[in-house]
Amino acid sequence: KVDSIDDNEELEYTEDAFNVLGFGEEEKFDCYMLTAAVMTFGGVEFKTKGRDDQAECEATGPDTYAGKTAILCGVDSVAMIKAFCKPRIKVGTEWVTKSQTCE
Repeated sequence: KVDSIDDNEELEYTEDAFNVLGFGEEEKFDCYMLTAAVMTFGGVEFKTKGRDDQAECEATGPDTYAGKTAILCGVDSVAMIKAFCKPRIKVGTEWVTKSQTCE
């Protein structure tokens, strides 16, 4: 918390800006959900596993940061973590899984 910032006033400014831009209620709600997801994702912890320094996230349940982030984004938490830790990329005509490190 920052003492010099009034959160209620800032929220009102944000609401006014959304209204000026013509955002509907659902669009505003989606923006708030995405913002909450990004802030919550900051709590997700990745650990190095195995000989090849593969990054993994062990905690993906609904009460974990990864689980809450996935719920806010409307995706499955296991699939989301897999996409971050083991993304599939196209090499030529084939799809390969790329291992990610914590770096």
